[in-house]
Amino acid sequence: MPIRYHCSNGLRKLFCNEIGSRYLLVDDHDGGYIFNGATDECLPVARFPVNVTHAFVFTAETADAFVCATEKSFTTFVYCACGRKGPIVDVVLDPMTLASKAVPLETARPKSFEPVALIGSSIYGQASRPTL
Repeated sequence: MPIRYHCSNGLRKLFCNEIGSRYLLVDDHDGGYIFNGATDECLPVARFPVNVTHAFVFTAETADAFVCATEKSFTTFVYCACGRKGPIVDVVLDPMTLASKAVPLETARPKSFEPVALIGSSIYGQASRPTL
């Protein structure tokens, strides 16, 4: 039986992993959701950034983490199957901030850098306007 999912807000973008088993859905209100077709589960992504341009979703090396890119930064998220309130998806927080004022850990994205692949914990890319 085919998997069907209905998003009431409308979808703006869709990113998937290499084998098409997990998807990152971005709705019309810039909300992020992780959809797992095997379990038919759709989880909201806490603290999802606005204007995501690229996403690398659950690669073989990072089975429980994914990275989103905006024009200015990269942000890492983690899926936890056994949270206190059930499964959750949340951002990795900056360990140098106080717990009460925790902010997402973001890595600056160099200008004109186009991400191509996430391998292990490294993002590979190319200049958006290569010169000859």
